[in-house]
Amino acid sequence: MSAFLISAALLAAVALGVLLRPLRRTSGAAREALNVSVYRDQLRELEADRKAGTVSAEDYERSKAEIERRLLEDVSVPDKVKTPGGSRALIAGAIAAPLLAAAVYWAVGNPAAVTPPDQQIQDMVERLAAKMRSRPEDVEGWKLLGRSYAVMGRYDDSVKAFAQAAQRAPRDPQLLADFA
Repeated sequence: MSAFLISAALLAAVALGVLLRPLRRTSGAAREALNVSVYRDQLRELEADRKAGTVSAEDYERSKAEIERRLLEDVSVPDKVKTPGGSRALIAGAIAAPLLAAAVYWAVGNPAAVTPPDQQIQDMVERLAAKMRSRPEDVEGWKLLGRSYAVMGRYDDSVKAFAQAAQRAPRDPQLLADFA
């Protein structure tokens, strides 16, 4: 259950990160201010060239119009128009998404299926132990029983089961590693 909950929490955090990513971006105002200052410098240089006589009146007007057109393209009106409450709506959606997913899961899903009942697992291990008492030559069964006991925290029983398997298959490297 804890592995599932950790996985679910990590996935929810990733989803929130994706949803909240636009809030972390800068508004672009700094970039726009830099672009405006560059275009101002270009206009000053063009004006200086006109006064110095290096640019004809036609070329000056055409270049000025080009700089102004590029300025209008870079500093567009839609970037400056903000939807009122847009950030609040985004945050509310980011919080509501995992809550809604959890609510739907608890209502429609099967939360009990995430972790099998402990008693059912213990019963299966006990049936395996009884089967191993009736078929003591089954090395794979002893290894499985030893691993099952180890997962359940019954280390003494796990050592006994691995010892039974090791008596029957003393050269099995995986068994020796599990036994260790």
